[in-house]
Amino acid sequence: TATATTLPYTKEPVGIDIEVDAETGQFFVSDDGKKTIWVFTLTATGQLTRVRSFLTSATGYGNQDPEGLTFATINKEKKLFTVNGAGRKIHVQTSGANGMFDGVAPNGDDSVTSFSVAGIGIGDPEGIDYNPATNTLYVVDRGGEKLFEITPAGQLVRAINLRQYFEPDSRNPTSLRSEFNPADVTIAPRS
Repeated sequence: TATATTLPYTKEPVGIDIEVDAETGQFFVSDDGKKTIWVFTLTATGQLTRVRSFLTSATGYGNQDPEGLTFATINKEKKLFTVNGAGRKIHVQTSGANGMFDGVAPNGDDSVTSFSVAGIGIGDPEGIDYNPATNTLYVVDRGGEKLFEITPAGQLVRAINLRQYFEPDSRNPTSLRSEFNPADVTIAPRS
């Protein structure tokens, strides 16, 4: 098993999506300190290779606090959904004519739209993942300790109270309360 590090590029990788773009072999890491999305591939020996990066704070993108992100192909269009923690939004980036994520003009040809999640009750969005089986997104609300399932357009499907699954041990009532801090989500196959 190989391991890799993002330290040569970012000391604060807040979002990573292990869903790889099947056409390019690329995956994505967000950095809220540098307001950047890094695009990587992995070598056969497990080493990271930086392909490119682009700013989320650029005019036309507008995400000053990129948190979690997720890659999806929806109706044959490549999409990158990025959480804007401070703005309480989800930014939806669609790859341009070149078929790769490289940011908005003038450096790239992607288009970006966004929708607010504040109106559906998400106060502190952090992590996000796409579920291709249901064509929905899961968004973690750190402050509200909930997991929201929403459509790719931002409509609420359901909200799940995470606290009910992480109650402290009755022998040590404070054991988990101080440690409970949901910040990311990953969809994986059932075992």
